Amino acid sequence: MSRPARIALIVALALAAAAPSAAGQPAENPPESVPGDDPSTAEAGAASDDASADASADDSDSASADGAGTAPSAAPPPTPDQPRPWAEGVSATAQERARTLHEEANDLMLEYLLDEAMDKYREALTHWQHPAIHYNLARALDSLGRPLEAYAHLQEARRYGAAPFESYEYPQLQNFRRNLERKLSIIEVECLEAGAEITIDGRLLFVGPGRTEQVLLPGEHILVASKPGEALMTRTLALERGTRTTLALATRQRWRPWQPWAVVAAGAAAGAIGGVVQWRATVNMDRYRGQFAELCETGCREEEFPSLAQRRRRAESQNRVGVAALSVGGAVALTGIVLVIANQSRSFRVDLGRRDDLSLAPLVSPTLAGAAFAVRF
Repeated sequence: MSRPARIALIVALALAAAAPSAAGQPAENPPESVPGDDPSTAEAGAASDDASADASADDSDSASADGAGTAPSAAPPPTPDQPRPWAEGVSATAQERARTLHEEANDLMLEYLLDEAMDKYREALTHWQHPAIHYNLARALDSLGRPLEAYAHLQEARRYGAAPFESYEYPQLQNFRRNLERKLSIIEVECLEAGAEITIDGRLLFVGPGRTEQVLLPGEHILVASKPGEALMTRTLALERGTRTTLALATRQRWRPWQPWAVVAAGAAAGAIGGVVQWRATVNMDRYRGQFAELCETGCREEEFPSLAQRRRRAESQNRVGVAALSVGGAVALTGIVLVIANQSRSFRVDLGRRDDLSLAPLVSPTLAGAAFAVRF
């Protein structure tokens, strides 16, 4: 046998030996991440599609949960004897319809038909408010550049914690949440003023006293605190991506409204008494001088007329008391006015804090184990 023939025979035998092994292995072609997702947080939708199909034979819960492809969770799906609050009041027919729409939406996500997928997810939610459907809709909305709407649905997806998801999925959901929050701004508002209406961009947040947390798009927003007939505060906030802003509007009065006015009244009363005493001192001094001039036309000493000396001493004493009362009354009244103003003052505090510059999230799936971290500069 010639050398080329021997080489051809060896290659043929090698290929024949490898063929059974290749035939026993199904081809793996994991789909790409959905556009707009972080590859560390999103699995391909096709994998979740297969998982949904498998789950439909077992439990409608896991079927709906797996359709997201990236619906993360840190706990296994509930067994039939465990409570399933997300399925309460939802008929089997509605669950099946939601599952079908869910799978169709996943297929559309694989084809990058994001608008169509979003519509399918929304339709599925009309039949069943399953957390996984909310999560997948959040991913679609984020891919469409609508992070604020995505965050709202993500919060719905987290309502029941990890229970509706596979054990490897919930950490991915949490990582997706962190990445989504870096595109948004979080604002915490607190107001202690009873009856104060707190609005942002014209939308009522709450009526004080109260506290709330809102997620907003980065940019300028107008915060207003007001009461009927009174504007307490208006402020323009320039919010940045990935920041948390804390606003405390402390409008509680330090004292009861009548207390500072009582101080003013006390000061005015003291001043009035001092004025009366001062007037009496002036009258007595004028009488003293008149009598002294009348009795001592040719000159004399005051000691010769004890009544005159007593009137002078009385006038001088009244003058001292009057001046002191006027001084104290004026000071007390002024203090009362300051207290009135202070009791109407509002203190406003703004604390701007950027989120942690370093984030670490586990990545666990049936075919992957590891961790992802992100650093902000």
